[in-house]
Amino acid sequence: MSDLVQHALTHAGKPTTTPWVVTLISGEKLTGPISPLSDGCYAIGLGQIKYFSSDKVACLNVSGAGAFPI
Repeated sequence: MSDLVQHALTHAGKPTTTPWVVTLISGEKLTGPISPLSDGCYAIGLGQIKYFSSDKVACLNVSGAGAFPI
């Protein structure tokens, strides 16, 4: 399966400093720039960093690029 988070990041064409809103399947919302770590794993935020995996993402949204439903 392709990594949908990576696909959304590439499709948006935004710089890596662009803040995203990531909604996880649990309903938790994470905000900030996304940094890829390893295959399917990401870090998000500035200062307080949170970690998530692409299989736990319900929706991605970025300013100016709209939502990327997963």
